[in-house]
Amino acid sequence: GSSATMTRPSKQLLFLFAQCATIVSLCHAFQNVAISSTIPSSHANFKLSKVAEFGKLTECKSTTTTLKMSQTGGGDKLREATGIRPSIHPITINAVAEALKIRAQKNKRMPLRYTEDGVEPYEIMMSAGNIAQDTIQKRQKTSKQDGMMLTEEEEQTLGGRIVAVIVRLEELEEVLVKKCKKVDWISKYNEWNTFGVLKNEEVDGMEDLIDKEVLKNPLFGMNRAECLLAVFLETIEKPGLARNGVIVPCMDVDFLDSDRYEALFLQKEEEKKKKKEEEEITQQQKEEEDAQKAAQEKLQEALQEIENKQKEVPPKDETKQIGDKLREATGIRPSLHPVTINAIAEALKIRAQNNTRAPLRLITEGTEFWEIQYQAGKIAENAVIKRQKSSDKDGMTLTEEEAQTVGGRIVGVIMRLDDLEWELHHRVTQTAWVGKYDEWSNFGTLQDESCIKTLDEMILNDPLFAMNRAERLLALFLLNLEGPGMKAAGEFVPGGSDVDFLEEDHYTIMLPKKK
Repeated sequence: GSSATMTRPSKQLLFLFAQCATIVSLCHAFQNVAISSTIPSSHANFKLSKVAEFGKLTECKSTTTTLKMSQTGGGDKLREATGIRPSIHPITINAVAEALKIRAQKNKRMPLRYTEDGVEPYEIMMSAGNIAQDTIQKRQKTSKQDGMMLTEEEEQTLGGRIVAVIVRLEELEEVLVKKCKKVDWISKYNEWNTFGVLKNEEVDGMEDLIDKEVLKNPLFGMNRAECLLAVFLETIEKPGLARNGVIVPCMDVDFLDSDRYEALFLQKEEEKKKKKEEEEITQQQKEEEDAQKAAQEKLQEALQEIENKQKEVPPKDETKQIGDKLREATGIRPSLHPVTINAIAEALKIRAQNNTRAPLRLITEGTEFWEIQYQAGKIAENAVIKRQKSSDKDGMTLTEEEAQTVGGRIVGVIMRLDDLEWELHHRVTQTAWVGKYDEWSNFGTLQDESCIKTLDEMILNDPLFAMNRAERLLALFLLNLEGPGMKAAGEFVPGGSDVDFLEEDHYTIMLPKKK
């Protein structure tokens, strides 16, 4: 920036300072900003000399550094052997806690808060730089004894973080307070101190009370420093570095306990996850409706073709006397349940084969939902066609409405197999006498269905098991979904939605639960 465009240090300078990724880039930033002559030259030179001194401390000579261990032979031999570097978080947290204390002391030589006394952004930058410089120097001195001196990259990261957090203190504090206010249990159990926050901190004029608490209660200040650093890492540094593909030491927030981390950062994630799940459910319902509609259209086409063929009446001398004369005389139609149950049992067997060409579950990552929908429609279509062909012998061809009902039920059950199977197993396991008398197979369930392979083998090897399972899945569908839905809409399907193919004790278990 040219000095012609800036008449005095301003918040532009603060913004430039706060965006620096490392202390080296910070120094470069200052070299590109000329301080106006409106400030006393001695004052400006003093401040800039501090930055220059700070820059010398952290000037990067190479991208990698090999540290020489202390001549005294100290250090952690285990760390040396494993190459594990000590975390720089504790140093950063201590520096931020120290900054909070200095700010609370209202030291005019080390300003860290904007006040009506005319504190300028660059003065806060200088204070932050001094704190970072002192912190690094002290750490390097102690490291001569333990043999774990900071690398140049660690120095830069540590200094950059300390400065970035301190110049953003008020911004980060505001974010921290808002996050705490959204978590019910913090207020309910008065856990404000755990986060280093006062209960009514969002009210104007609370600065003096915050400062008093920081000076009086060291744990309060330390908790506040930890949370402020965590907010900075999670909301500012990590997203910024990720966008540019940059990795620096100690990027993860591994210094907070799980309760505090979840309170500060996972509340929003849970809301996003819930919203996403709701959207997925809505999309799934739409896809199921589309699949059922497509299946119905296919069935309609098949039925129309059958109807056209039936209109071709054979000559009288070739007409066979077939059909159930008693049924014809009474007008009673045959039940639609057997053909539906057989189709569901067939679907269970097809699914158990895990054939990628005819998928009825998400077998691989490449399996698409529409493939399952298509397969369900195909099974329904084949079941209706097969039933109509057999009716040539018994004279009980399905009507168009009956065929649509059968097809719709088959598709409806197949597309809900996972949900219906979970509900069946849940109800059966909640019924004491099933386990007591080992009645699992009669319900088409296993005591433990956590292993899909075991369940598939049982379905393939035991036809009665598969048929029992199909019957109860259809019963759950009719009693809990189709029946209530038809009743609410005031509609009716051929034969109704009654379940007349189960024993009474089994039927009772399948009934809708009382609310």
